[in-house]
Amino acid sequence: MNLEELFIDEYIDQVFALNARFEVIVWNKVCEITSGSKKEEVMGKNIMDIFPEMKENVPFTDALYAALRGDRSFIPYNKHTMSAPYVEQHLLPLKNDRSEVIGVLVITHDVTDRVKAEQELKTLNRSLENFKRIIDSAHDIIMTFDVEGNITYWNAAAQRTYGYATDEVLGMSVGHLLPEDKKDLLPVIMNELRADRVIDLITKQRTKDGGIIDAAVNIFALIDENNVFIGGCKIARDMTEILKYQENIEGLNSELTTRNRQLASVNSELKTFTNVAVNNYQETLRQLYLHFEYIVANEAGKLSDPGKANIRKAQAAIQKMKLLTTDIIAFTRLNEFDTKIRTIDLDTTLGTVVDDLRDIIDASNAKIKISDLPEIQGYPFLVSLLFHHLLQNAIKFRRDKVSPVVEVFYEGPVSRSAIAHTVSSSALNYHVIHVKDNGIGFDAQDADNIFQIFTRLHPSRYKGSGIGLAICKKAMELHGGTITTESTPGQGSSFRCYFPISYIVSPLPMA
Repeated sequence: MNLEELFIDEYIDQVFALNARFEVIVWNKVCEITSGSKKEEVMGKNIMDIFPEMKENVPFTDALYAALRGDRSFIPYNKHTMSAPYVEQHLLPLKNDRSEVIGVLVITHDVTDRVKAEQELKTLNRSLENFKRIIDSAHDIIMTFDVEGNITYWNAAAQRTYGYATDEVLGMSVGHLLPEDKKDLLPVIMNELRADRVIDLITKQRTKDGGIIDAAVNIFALIDENNVFIGGCKIARDMTEILKYQENIEGLNSELTTRNRQLASVNSELKTFTNVAVNNYQETLRQLYLHFEYIVANEAGKLSDPGKANIRKAQAAIQKMKLLTTDIIAFTRLNEFDTKIRTIDLDTTLGTVVDDLRDIIDASNAKIKISDLPEIQGYPFLVSLLFHHLLQNAIKFRRDKVSPVVEVFYEGPVSRSAIAHTVSSSALNYHVIHVKDNGIGFDAQDADNIFQIFTRLHPSRYKGSGIGLAICKKAMELHGGTITTESTPGQGSSFRCYFPISYIVSPLPMA
């Protein structure tokens, strides 16, 4: 048998033969290409000398000796140092005409492409398995169907929602999930999918027990590698409870709208009544004062001194009632003065307030110290009114023989969590404006009561209606912030105003 003719150079695999001493006696061209060793360089040499690393390849050396004993061997693919990354090897005994083993025939086949394909297939299968786990874990209904509309896949959410097990539903028409009055939708859906159009709708669906659910459905076409339509995929979500909640919410919103209209009507009527009543009340007080003034001016000679004194006391009480009425009206109408949030330069605002209070500042020899203040977002009139009352109170409630000193300064931004009092704004950070005086102060136990309307801690000593700080509190609440105070009797008071740094102008949409 002519080995040179048997193992022709055009053979696609590596083929070489060894004699009983493992010396090369055949070496084809593929061996030359893959090993880099020419035929004339290796002929007659021991294969272990040519490639010493083969001595460490136990499966290969075992197969060589097995072949010399007359056994055939197959070595599955492994990384071979002398050839392609992945190879399979067949080792056959080489015999003479008398069937005596005279050597070994080694055929090495490159299986790199096959191995890579197998590895890619494993990776793909693993990805598909993970994808299936994701789909089966999804809360949404996911199913696929073929060109006839017969179900080919059905995830766990679909089983829970419709009540059919997978083995029950595979091969069933998706039309079976439609109520009787919706059966005509299936041909329309299939035609839309063939035109590669995506379908989005909310429709009725039928469950295994005959129940009807509302479902938000998204359906799109599936195509093969040649862009041929092979079916569709349906992703759906059970909207039954959500639609019920939505219907309830719409009903509540409608009722709320009706009640708001009724409330607006009542408020309008109440406002009209209040305006008329206040005007009449103020006019009555004015008339009373004038009548008393007429008596004093024209009948003074007929009046005793105690009588004149009582008339003057009555006039003072009337003036006090007029002041109280004016303050109450201002308090109840605070939210009507400003309707739009604006950027406010506090330095400018405080300068205007100080100018307005110039007469009482000069009369009391007060000192107003204003440090650099930030710009804030707020209602300009309310902010002016706030600081007007704070400065006015700081000057009014001064210690005897001590000139008032009032400081207004910026303490910097603080987080919402650092504010001890409740705030209505959703802002995370707040500007803190600190107003500090050296006045008479008050007991710590009065810190909360002091902001209540009509609260007067020193009614006999200081004139007023007890509404000023209530106005300050309401002004801060209308800003979504708050005002706090600290004081020690005889050492002055501190007021901190917390303004939201940012505002939510319009309501956030519901998720």
